[in-house]
Amino acid sequence: MSVLLIAGTLLESSPAGVALHYIWGVLDGLGEPAEGTSLRQLPDRNSRSAAEWRKAVAQLHHQIERSRAVILATPAHNGALEAALATLMDALPDHAFQGKVVLPIVTGNEPRDRFAADAELRPMLRSKGAKNLLASVHVQDDETSCDEDGTIQIAPPLEKRLIGATGDLFTPRRPKASRPAQTLARQSFERDPDHAA
Repeated sequence: MSVLLIAGTLLESSPAGVALHYIWGVLDGLGEPAEGTSLRQLPDRNSRSAAEWRKAVAQLHHQIERSRAVILATPAHNGALEAALATLMDALPDHAFQGKVVLPIVTGNEPRDRFAADAELRPMLRSKGAKNLLASVHVQDDETSCDEDGTIQIAPPLEKRLIGATGDLFTPRRPKASRPAQTLARQSFERDPDHAA
């Protein structure tokens, strides 16, 4: 089973695409098979027949089903995700990501773009069955570049984050150990922030 990389963008050399290209290289170095797709490869929902659209969505669903993990990278603009990505996610079955480890990546320079992963992308993935969601990775646009010859550049801090997040795909998530009853009783009045995936 391979890792499926989905570029939720219509731009070929966008920061989201560059980040996924780099991750593909990391996976290759780990000996992990990978395949990729993007919004650019899907038919335009508004310009193709309903049958073509359903066929494309079914094909993507099949790719997700046969993968062991999914990495979804998408840009945010003014704190909002690509409308085309939302359209695609709406078309997928509610159980599309069930049983998959999912790594969300959001790119963008605005401060509120950083929160688009938690405010929009993660709830969107959960609504489609994703329960094993890894911590989101935020990519500043100026942390990536792509030359005319296709050579990509990744800033060292981002490189470290992407390598770590990719490694987490293959690290089993251990269940939290139960705390002693007296500890639970003593801390029952406390409400910790919910950081669960």
